[in-house]
Amino acid sequence: GSDFSVATFFPEVRRYGATIVFYAGDMLRELIAQPPSPADRSHALRLFAGSGMREDLSREVRERFGVGVLEIYASTSHHVVMVNASGEKPGAVGRPLPGTAEVIIARWDFAKGEPVRDARGLATQCAPGEPGAALVRLDSRYNDDPRMEAHRLFTRVLESGDRFYALRDVLMRDEDGDHFFVGTIADTVVRPQGLVFPRAIED
Repeated sequence: GSDFSVATFFPEVRRYGATIVFYAGDMLRELIAQPPSPADRSHALRLFAGSGMREDLSREVRERFGVGVLEIYASTSHHVVMVNASGEKPGAVGRPLPGTAEVIIARWDFAKGEPVRDARGLATQCAPGEPGAALVRLDSRYNDDPRMEAHRLFTRVLESGDRFYALRDVLMRDEDGDHFFVGTIADTVVRPQGLVFPRAIED
């Protein structure tokens, strides 16, 4: 197909019999902005798959075009891949795929740039619904990447002798174990009243 354009998207989908379309971010918002048409469901599409779609757009895409949305969260250099495989929670990045490195959501000291530690010196993990920094375990299967930055490497996180690496992202996990992207550590604003995430303001 040609470059993404609302004028050519569905004609090309129909011409080539496409069943899966990959997206990035909110690019499909341009499709939703077009006037509704009886042809919105006249296609062979069954799935939009990609990364970065907001919750509101995900709901609109499902309802208007009658297709599923597969949201993916991937940090390939650090062996972390999460997928919202069921699609039941619009906006969720889901759960780690089998074989991915262990990921925890830790309370984060934004002033010091490190995990908040308890009386034993171990990192404290966030409760369900509480946003925190995503840390990935480094072990014999998931060794260091040469591009890793030393200030993002932490030891004694869950136990003595372990090693974790801080991703740049703030995530939240719900009671069911599904993850949601909240924002980035760098963009988080710390105020006396609590944390402010620009993504939530944009939404």
